[in-house]
Amino acid sequence: MKTKRVFCVCLFMCVLFITVSGNAGEQENTADRKELLAGVPDPAAAYAAKLEYKYEIREGEDGVVIFHDGAECKGWDFFRGKAGQKWSHCEQRGGKIENRIEDMGTWTAEYAVCVFSNGSECNEADYIDGKSGPGVYKKWSLNAKKCIKFDDPSPICK
Repeated sequence: MKTKRVFCVCLFMCVLFITVSGNAGEQENTADRKELLAGVPDPAAAYAAKLEYKYEIREGEDGVVIFHDGAECKGWDFFRGKAGQKWSHCEQRGGKIENRIEDMGTWTAEYAVCVFSNGSECNEADYIDGKSGPGVYKKWSLNAKKCIKFDDPSPICK
């Protein structure tokens, strides 16, 4: 069980690192980014696909999510809870999606958190994957040591 939890944390941190590094500082040329990330699934595209929304990469742009009513927004903004909130997994199930930004010292973490009516919360990516849900954590965030901390004084660290 502990091995599975450590694996999930490692996987989440890898996705988070790719998310943050893809948007930090100067943008790499799109062709270079595609070559660098070949074979690594785009978390924003995967999130949109799980919700059965169309995801397009247009010439000279990053991915765009197209919702069932034709509205659209940037894929990474949707994945991070900054746009298209009413179409998120969280809000479709009665929660409130929030975008969180945390200073990690040498980098900035930005991610979506689902806040439930009972005040508990979890990472949106974990919620859609069935790894978390209402009542699991009182508070969910990352800390400056790149550790996931829940409402427990000893966060999961490497």
